[in-house]
Amino acid sequence: MLRALVQADQAFQTTAVPALQKEANKQGGGITYGGSGTDKIKITHSPFTSQIFNVTRQMLLAAKVNAIADRAIAAHKRGEKPIITVGNTMGAFLADYTEQHGISFGDDISLVTYKDALRRVLDRTRRVKQTDRKGASFHYTVPESELPAVVQTQYMIVKRMINSIPDAIVEGLPASPIDYITNKLEREGITVGELTGRKSKIIYEDDGRLTYERKTKEELDSVSVARNFNNNKNQAIIMNISGSTGISLHSAPDFGDKAVRHMIIAQPELDINIYVQILGRINRFKQITKPIYTSVTTSIPAELRLLSMLYAKLKKLNANVASDTKSNTQIEAPDLLNKYGDPVSY
Repeated sequence: MLRALVQADQAFQTTAVPALQKEANKQGGGITYGGSGTDKIKITHSPFTSQIFNVTRQMLLAAKVNAIADRAIAAHKRGEKPIITVGNTMGAFLADYTEQHGISFGDDISLVTYKDALRRVLDRTRRVKQTDRKGASFHYTVPESELPAVVQTQYMIVKRMINSIPDAIVEGLPASPIDYITNKLEREGITVGELTGRKSKIIYEDDGRLTYERKTKEELDSVSVARNFNNNKNQAIIMNISGSTGISLHSAPDFGDKAVRHMIIAQPELDINIYVQILGRINRFKQITKPIYTSVTTSIPAELRLLSMLYAKLKKLNANVASDTKSNTQIEAPDLLNKYGDPVSY
């Protein structure tokens, strides 16, 4: 399906964009494909190939939600405090989906599925940027009905592929992984805080409905979230880059809850500096107990490549800081990114 998405995007880039610029020229816009120093307006389109990486990461996270939640539940039963780290929150997707479907806070959002997330990806391939000579710019999405027939055909092929995804697969890929994990933990009696910066959330009701809700001020206050976690008002926490600095989540002697902290890395940050900062939130000076770290990964080649990239970045960071590729922070991952990796992989 990703190949079909790329083909639709390429058709848009090579056929639709020149047609749009030609039409704008007729209207006096002075647009030429690719732009030049004399253009009054320039239209640019970012190819979908630059987005495949993020789409793959989102899909991998959605595929692991049950494994992530199960490990957090097991850690809690052992008397540990789980901290789950993610990179993608799907917050932008939820905001777009609710706006597009007229959903307000408190409304039912049960119909949302991962297919909708894929449809959003497809829609964004029709997004262009218009810039004038003064540098003022804005983005807009070209309506599918205005595309040349050959391009519309490519988009129809992708839509049919998305619609044909079996329900059994879609049910295993929640559109909002964070809310799915939170629900599964709370049904086990584990209260969950969140440090991601999201302004909204999905509530799983007892009758099976999903409700779109606004987060409270306390839920958005990182200091309150950290304090509630450290004093055992919340037994678990889900965080991303928003919680990488300025907070302490370790088992400090002056915290009400001194249980062992267990960080479950569901989705590592791509920036190795931020990745290490997040690890340090539970491994700090004067801690009573040492933390535990678990990385939840699949055997899917796309994720093994991500781990290999992270492994290489960590080696470089250690070499720059301590003149040694090894340190107390190590990642167990296949070292694929070298001259031997390509022939072995292929």
